[in-house]
Amino acid sequence: MLIAEARWLGSVLSSLPDGAFPLVDVGCQTAEYRLTEHPWIEEYVFAPLAATGRRVIHVDLRDDDGVDVVADVTSEEGAATLRALGARTLLCSNIAEHVPDPTTFLNGVAAAVPKGGFLALTGPRSFPYHADPIDNLFRPSSADVSELIGEQLTVLETADLSCDRLCYYGVRKRGNGLKAELRYAARLAAPFRRPAEWRHDVCWALRRPRVYCLLLTRS
Repeated sequence: MLIAEARWLGSVLSSLPDGAFPLVDVGCQTAEYRLTEHPWIEEYVFAPLAATGRRVIHVDLRDDDGVDVVADVTSEEGAATLRALGARTLLCSNIAEHVPDPTTFLNGVAAAVPKGGFLALTGPRSFPYHADPIDNLFRPSSADVSELIGEQLTVLETADLSCDRLCYYGVRKRGNGLKAELRYAARLAAPFRRPAEWRHDVCWALRRPRVYCLLLTRS
């Protein structure tokens, strides 16, 4: 999740009524990922919700630190788990590009939204290949996603955001200040180390990635 994306999510989720919670963070990753590797996720998305007493339940397929519930929300068993949790809103960020069939996945997530509930969706519109464990290169616009699941849910808000250049994140990944900048520069000057990854780093360093963002509801 990129910073502009986190800010957008924080804004729309904080504006939801109290009845839109608890919120289930689908594919939540680990606590280290949210708090340390990508601290803007906690800062802009989850900390404001916690400050107002809104409950967030972190759900993932893998049992790890920071995962509250292990479940596949697109399965019948996972849907039953969501009902048992009383989930009112689903957050699904940067997952559709990492599954074998993004259309089936998105429709499965949409089907899990309860009547009167909400779905917040974000993901890459323009972004380099990044496998976790795969990357199917699903790079839609918000309008494309609306067409895929718009028959199930009502679209409330959309955005296609331009984010900070990826070199900014390349530096942030290595720390702060001049030392981090020098480490990132050294990486760009070392094509012999993980050459496939290096090509992406060089080609994308000065480009601004774009992300799609949607807020939908089941009326």
